[in-house]
Amino acid sequence: MSKKHGNLLGIGIVTRNRLSILQHCIAEIVRHTRVPHILMIADDGSSDGTVAWARAQGIPVVTGDRRGCAWNKNRALYFLQQYTDCDLSLLFEDDTWPITTGWDRVWVAAALRWRHVNYCYGLDSKNWPKGLGTADDPYQCPAFGGHCTITTRDALTEVGFLDTRFVGYGWEHVEWTHRFHLRYKADWGLPEGMLPCLDFGVRATWPESFFDRKEVDHNGSVYTAIRANITGPYYCAAWQNDGERLQLEGEVAGALARVDETHKVRPQLHRHVGWHRALAAGFRSILFQFRHRSLAR
Repeated sequence: MSKKHGNLLGIGIVTRNRLSILQHCIAEIVRHTRVPHILMIADDGSSDGTVAWARAQGIPVVTGDRRGCAWNKNRALYFLQQYTDCDLSLLFEDDTWPITTGWDRVWVAAALRWRHVNYCYGLDSKNWPKGLGTADDPYQCPAFGGHCTITTRDALTEVGFLDTRFVGYGWEHVEWTHRFHLRYKADWGLPEGMLPCLDFGVRATWPESFFDRKEVDHNGSVYTAIRANITGPYYCAAWQNDGERLQLEGEVAGALARVDETHKVRPQLHRHVGWHRALAAGFRSILFQFRHRSLAR
């Protein structure tokens, strides 16, 4: 794993039509985060001014038509993995945020130890999971939430992205984490079916949801079909075909172009290394400055 930025953390917030909640999430991230980090937003077709507001704050936004949780989380993961120097990528759903300063160091340490760690919630005091809930001894849980997840660059390179056969909401995160379990369960050394989870310094809330029972049922069938055909660890790209690849790369290019327009990436880079590498090079430099500037100004 690269140490160029001392385990630089990429934070992607996934959102749709919840601007006031997103604003609070970002304020809490700024308030409580101390490790070197980059902040960006993945927007799933919001119509409430989310994109305009975020761009006005100087926050990079990858956006497009509504495609659901899997696609939107891939917007963030692909952006951070391909166009930044982040060593770790952490996803926050917009209704979840830090509540304790120092949360980030624990989550980073846990990711470096376990490679992929999820947030657990609603713990039953009568059936408390094994583990201390620390980076070295996380809770051992058979179930978890997609509210907050952290993954290392190397692990994402090996396991891949969320499967875009999942549409809307439901099951996509379970299948994604199951692939990490297949790849790393021997290294984890946890009891069969148990996953490393944290409940430290982060809180999930439960605002109005865009839940759709038909989407959940469809995704349940997709999940069952995928699991029935699994024979071992495998990699999943952020798209199913060239059409999806071009769409995702186009959405990311739109975000990079906004950064280029705002911060004036040097034109000679375009001539010598190509537009995508030029934007990436300029963007990494811009974000390196951005993470220190924050939104507190």
